[in-house]
Parts: sequence; C-alpha cells; structure tokens
Amino acid sequence: MLVPMSTLAERVRDARVAAGLSQTQAASVAGIGLSALRNIEQGITDDPRVSTLRQLERALGARLFIHEQEAATASTPRG
Repeated sequence: MLVPMSTLAERVRDARVAAGLSQTQAASVAGIGLSALRNIEQGITDDPRVSTLRQLERALGARLFIHEQEAATASTPRG
C-alpha cells in the first residue's frame, strides 16, 4: 500500500508544532512575515520561494523539501 506524501502545508505545520513554536514565533525566528507562514500552512501559497523554505528549515530544524542536489543524486541511475 502506498502512503501519500504529505503536503508542504502539513510538513511546515507539523515541523512548527514539533519545534514547540507558535506561528508568530516561527515566523519571527525564520525572518519571514506571519502572513507568509500562515499562507503556507493553509495551503494558500503552495509554491513559496526556495529562500523562504530554507529560512523555515533553519528556524524549525526540519527538512521541508528535497534540495536540488539531492534530487539530482536520487535520479541518477546506479549501475
């Protein structure tokens, strides 16, 4: 049985909750606007800037997406 990947909104919200931060605290630590974080968590913004995601990753101590280098490595056929 395949388990569906969680959405970006779910991953961000889950990471924030696991870090024990409110939306206000997480946005402040990440250096992004509260409305930007809320929009990501609500799925309104489903394709945020990579820089925003990197800031959230640092603030929350969590991996939120696959980085370009990892994706290239993962898609390279192994012989």
